[in-house]
Amino acid sequence: MTQTLRRFEVFCDKIAIQCKPYVPLLARFLIIATFYEDSLRLMNQWDDQIRFLKRFRGFPYTSAEIFLVANIITMSTASTLLLLKKHTASAALTLISVIFSQSIGYGILLDTSFIFRMLCVCGGLTLLLAEKAISESREFRNIQFGRMGLEKGSGTYFQLGGRVLYVFLFLSFLFGGDGELTTTRISVVACCFVACVAVAVGFKAKWSAAALTGIVVLANVVLNGWWTLHHSHPRRDLERYDFFQNLSIIGGLLLLGHVGPGELSVDENKKNF
Repeated sequence: MTQTLRRFEVFCDKIAIQCKPYVPLLARFLIIATFYEDSLRLMNQWDDQIRFLKRFRGFPYTSAEIFLVANIITMSTASTLLLLKKHTASAALTLISVIFSQSIGYGILLDTSFIFRMLCVCGGLTLLLAEKAISESREFRNIQFGRMGLEKGSGTYFQLGGRVLYVFLFLSFLFGGDGELTTTRISVVACCFVACVAVAVGFKAKWSAAALTGIVVLANVVLNGWWTLHHSHPRRDLERYDFFQNLSIIGGLLLLGHVGPGELSVDENKKNF
């Protein structure tokens, strides 16, 4: 049994080596997918968004229009910069601020399902900061981050922060949906809990991230199949929004597998013994 697992691990490592050059770009694209989708949705549903903000959120005069325009421009610009690897630190921090400004503007800051998933998205963005910090430290002695007042070696702390934020993925599975604890849901939550804890502490981080990726991909296809719903179905937009959020979470997990857990992890400490 042990020999079979070893062969399987070697086989997976070979595939990983072949795919490694393409992982960072794919991960970046998936992380920003939800922001591109959100920008397009705001433009396509402009009248409905304005009506909601003014009628139910009390936005006065033209503040609703200004709020939407600012969000569309900010998300589109910052996402494009991240994809092009330009001003990564500023763009990632900008998107994190957009997440919280939208949650306040739409009054969903206390929506546990939403905020838990968005914290996971923040984990992906934090891992982008880690990737940039590690790259700058290796190649340019962290020049860009030095200008921002971040210390050399800060990539390790970004890796830790990104990993820890993925614990909220377990909470989103636990408290999301209709709240009914079926056997299937309990099984998924249990598997997600184990994988999230392993990712957070950095134990077998790459394998844990891969397992968590599989869980999210499966759950995303099964639970958020927005393409199967009619265009006028009331849940179509919500499931599409959740689907792209999960794509961003998957992107962060792929990036975690690429950059590794960092020095503050069980995996790294085991190397020192």
